[in-house]
Parts: sequence; structure tokens; C-alpha cells
Amino acid sequence: MTKTDLHKRREQLGREQRELAIAEARQRAEGELAAIRRDEHAAALDKIDAYVQEQNEREYREFVAGRERLEQRRRELAELDAWTPPRAPMTRAEAQAGLGELGSYLDRVEMAERERLTRQTDAALSRRLHDWTFRRSWDARHPGGVDRCGCESCTAYRETRGGGMPV
Repeated sequence: MTKTDLHKRREQLGREQRELAIAEARQRAEGELAAIRRDEHAAALDKIDAYVQEQNEREYREFVAGRERLEQRRRELAELDAWTPPRAPMTRAEAQAGLGELGSYLDRVEMAERERLTRQTDAALSRRLHDWTFRRSWDARHPGGVDRCGCESCTAYRETRGGGMPV
């Protein structure tokens, strides 16, 4: 072997070593990349497992809550079945008689109130004849006098007396 052949052989060996080193580095990088991908896939699977477990737990809680609502409704229906309506304390005739009594009582109360308002208006009309200060204030509060005023006491006075004293 000549020197050139040796030199060529060395260059060839150097190239082969570099190629071998590059191939080894490539193989290590591919191994590391595969490990990284494996870890990413494992993390994704863990997330999916956690999500599935959470969904299963949620579905179970909803099922239990639905079951409890169903049981509650069944208990309410059982209570409703056991309930008996109360008996009316009086008959229809008794109730109508009671309403008649109430109506006559209310009529008496209304008549007494109307009489009170009439007496009050009558007293005010008598006072306004001789008290000029009172007359001015009463006329301001009762526009149009007893005949046209719409207040409760003037209306009651008109209904019971049919007018009365001049205004």
C-alpha cells in the first residue's frame, strides 16, 4: 500500500467514523423523540382517563339525585293518597243564613256610618252660617257646596236628607 492509498484509506475511515457518529446521533435523537412522544401520549391518556372518570362520577351523581327525587315524589304521592279533605263545618243552607246575617249587620253598620256623616255635615252647615272663618275653609274643602261636592260626607248627606239647608 502506498502512501496515497493509506491517506485515502484514512480519509475513508474518517468518513465512515463520521457517518457512524452521525448515524448514532440520529438514532439517539430518534430514541429521545420517541420517548418524548411516548410521554406526551401517556399524559394525554391520563387526561382522557381523568375526564372519563369525572364524567362517570357526574353521571352517577345525577343518577343518584334523580333517584332521590323520584323517591321524594313517591313519598309525596303516598302522603297525598293518605290525605282526606276536611269536612265542611256547615251546610250550604247554614252558610247562606250566615251570609244573610252578615249582610244585615253590614247594612246596619253602613247606615250608622251614613247617619254619623250626615250629622257631621249638618253640624258643619249650621256652624258655617255664623262662623265666617269656618265658612271660608268649609267652602274651600267642598267646592259647589253640599249639592255638588263629591266627598263622602256630602254624598251621605244628600242621600239621607235629599238636599237640606241652603248653601
